[in-house]
Amino acid sequence: MNETGNFGAHVHGNAYSSVVAGHHNLVIDARYGAVNVEFEKERPQPVRRALISVLPRPSRAPVGRDTEAAALAADIAAGGLIQLCGPGGIGKSTLLRHLARTLQGGPDGTVFVSRAHHQAGDLAQEIFEACYETWGYAPSAADLRGFMTGIRVTVYVDDADLAADQLRQLADLIPDATFVLAGREASLLGDGVVHDLRGLDQDSAALLMSEALGRPLRDTDQAAMTALWQVSRGNPLLLVRAAGLARSVRPGPNGAEIPPPGDMPHLLPSLLAQLDSPTMTVLSLLSTLRDAELAPSHVRDLTGEPDSDGICARLTDLGLAVRGEDGYHCAPGVVTALRNRDASGFPLEWLCQYFTSWASDPATDPARVARHSRVFERLASLASETGRPDLAVALGRAASPALARSLRFDTWGRILGHGWTAARHQGDRQAEAYFLREESFRSRVTGRRVIAAALAAHAVMLMNPAADPGDAAVRPDLSETPPGPGTASELSEDSAQVTDHMTGLDHDISDPVTHDYPDLPHPELHFDPDPASQDPAQDTRYGDDGATDTSTSPPDTTSAASYAPAAAPTAAAGQTAGMASAATAAAAATGTGLLPLLLLIVIAVIVTTVVKQQDDSPSGIAGTWKGQGVSVTVRKAGSGSYAIRNQCIEIRLTGNDSQASGTETLYDPSDCSSPVGKVRYSITLSADGSAIEFERTPLQLNPGIECLSCGTLHLSRTS
Repeated sequence: MNETGNFGAHVHGNAYSSVVAGHHNLVIDARYGAVNVEFEKERPQPVRRALISVLPRPSRAPVGRDTEAAALAADIAAGGLIQLCGPGGIGKSTLLRHLARTLQGGPDGTVFVSRAHHQAGDLAQEIFEACYETWGYAPSAADLRGFMTGIRVTVYVDDADLAADQLRQLADLIPDATFVLAGREASLLGDGVVHDLRGLDQDSAALLMSEALGRPLRDTDQAAMTALWQVSRGNPLLLVRAAGLARSVRPGPNGAEIPPPGDMPHLLPSLLAQLDSPTMTVLSLLSTLRDAELAPSHVRDLTGEPDSDGICARLTDLGLAVRGEDGYHCAPGVVTALRNRDASGFPLEWLCQYFTSWASDPATDPARVARHSRVFERLASLASETGRPDLAVALGRAASPALARSLRFDTWGRILGHGWTAARHQGDRQAEAYFLREESFRSRVTGRRVIAAALAAHAVMLMNPAADPGDAAVRPDLSETPPGPGTASELSEDSAQVTDHMTGLDHDISDPVTHDYPDLPHPELHFDPDPASQDPAQDTRYGDDGATDTSTSPPDTTSAASYAPAAAPTAAAGQTAGMASAATAAAAATGTGLLPLLLLIVIAVIVTTVVKQQDDSPSGIAGTWKGQGVSVTVRKAGSGSYAIRNQCIEIRLTGNDSQASGTETLYDPSDCSSPVGKVRYSITLSADGSAIEFERTPLQLNPGIECLSCGTLHLSRTS
C-alpha cells in the first residue's frame, strides 16, 4: 500500500532471482516473468539434515479417540500407506496432529504437511525440503526419487484429498516413507489401510460437551445429552457448536444449559445471530475465501480489527472457523448459512487489490505466497465468475513469479491456468501471451518439451501479430468478448492442443464445495431445472463455486459491503487496470536473445504452421441440451474430458465425442456440503447428433435418501 492508501503492483528494488529446476536454470524477474535458460553447470548437491522433524502446531488432544489412535499407531508402525477418512467436522485433523506429535517417528524422523499444497509434485518437493538443506533447487522426478530413496520418515498429510494415481505417484517419489493421509474419502483402492473415523460414542460426547460448556454434566443433563448425541451422531463439530450456542443464549443460573435436540437444525443461524459487528466482519472475510487458509496478519490488515486474533479464536471455539497451520479458514456449513441469512460478502475488489499488491512486493517471501495459493485461486475464480477478469489477470501476474521462486510448480501451473482463462475472457492478448509463455517455461522444466514448444509458439503469435503467417483478414476480431475456455479462438493448428492444456490447468484441482457437513434433515434431491424458470442469480461473493449462472447479470462487487472495513480504500478503475499491467513487457522479451534454443523451436513451429479458421460451433456431446424440464450444459474440459455442473459441484466425465461417463459424489442440494451417496453419470449421443440420452444411476445412497432425479432423460440440442 502506498502513501495515499491505494494499492499498486509496482516492483521496487532487485526483483531478480534464480532457481534450479531439474536440469534447468530458471531466472525469474518479477516485472516481466520467468526466463528459462538451459543449465549446463553441475547441479546443486543438497545436504541431508541430521534431524528431520517438521511437526504440527501444538493443539488439544482429541477427546474419546484412544481406540482409533491405538489402531492407527499399530498400522503406522507397520509402515506403508494409511488413510484416515471421514466427513467434515468429525475430527480427522485433530487426531492426525495428535499422532504426529505423540507417536515415535520413522527411523529418520517425522514430517507434517498441511493443506497448503494439493498435488503430488508439490507435496514431494515440500517433503524433500524437510529432509535436505537446500535453497532454490527442485530436482527432477528421477533425481528426487534418488535423493529420497532410503530415507525412512513418517509423513503426515492433512486434507490430502488426492486421487489414487496422485497417491501412487507420491509414494513412488518418496519410496521408503510411511504415509498417513487425512481426507474426506478413501482413494487407496487396496494399496493401503483405510481407517473410517466415525462419531464419538456417548460417553466421549458427554465428556466433550462438559469441556465445551466449562462445567461438569449433572444428572439432570443426561436425558438432554443422550438426545443431543443421537441427533448429532456424535459429530464433534456439531457438539462444539451446540455448546457454543448454550454459552451464548442459554447461560442459566448454574451455568450453560444443554440445548434441546430441536435446536440442532438451527445451530448455525442461531450462532450467527449472536455475533457482534467486528466478529461478523472477520467471519465475512473467511466465508468469502471459503476453504482458503488466511494468516492472522492478513485478517488484521483486511478487516482493520486490532483484536482479529482473539476474534478468530472465538470463532474457532464456536465451531464457525477452523485453525490450520498457517491461519484460519471457514468451518463447514458456514458459507451456506451466511448466504441464507442474506449477509453481505466481503468486497471482492478490495481483496484482489490487497493480494495483488502483497504478492508483487519483492519483500514478500515466495514461500508465504505459496502457502496462500488457495487464496489466489479462490479470488481469481470469484473475479472471473462476477465479471471482473481484469482482477484475476492482475492476481495471476502478481503471484506467478513468486510461485516460480517457491518451486511449487503444480501450484504455479494452476495460477497460470486461472490467469490465462481470465485473460481470454477479458480479450487481453498480451496477458494471454504472458500466461502461455510462463506455462511454456514451466512445462519445459518439468520435462514436457512438446507442449512447451507449442505454448511458446502460440505466445509469440499473440505478442507479435506480425509473426502470424495467416492472413490478417481472417484473424478473429479480438475487440469483441472472446469465447470462453474450451472453444476455438486461435488460428494456429496447435490451438486446440494449447487450449486443452491450459483449460486442464484451470481445472487441475476441483474447487471443493464446503466440507461434507452432516446437517439434518436431508431434503429431496433434484437435478438442475430449466434455468428459464429460475429466480435471478444468487450473489456469489460467499462462493457457490460457479453453480449459479452469473453471465447475464453479474453482481456488483465494487460497492462497499456492509462488512467492509472502514479503512478499506476505494480504488479507481484506472488503478485496477494499472495492476493488471504490472508486467506488460512480454513482447519485449521475445527480442532479448535470452532463449536462442527455445526461440529456434518457436520459429520452426510458426513457419510450418498451417492457419485455418476453426469451427467454434458445439459438436459431439458438448453443448446445451434441454427437455423434460431439465437443462444440461456439457463442456469440453480437455482431451477426452467433459464437464457438467449441477447446483453443487462440477461433474467430470471421460470418453469421446459420442459417449462419456463418470462417477461423482451426490450432495444434499440445500447446503451442497453433505454427501448422501454416489451416482454414475452417462451421456450418449444420438446417431444424427441432435439429441443425447442422459442417464443417472445411483450406485450408493445413504439410508432414507432417494435420488428423485436419477433415471434416463432424452434431451435435445439447443446450442
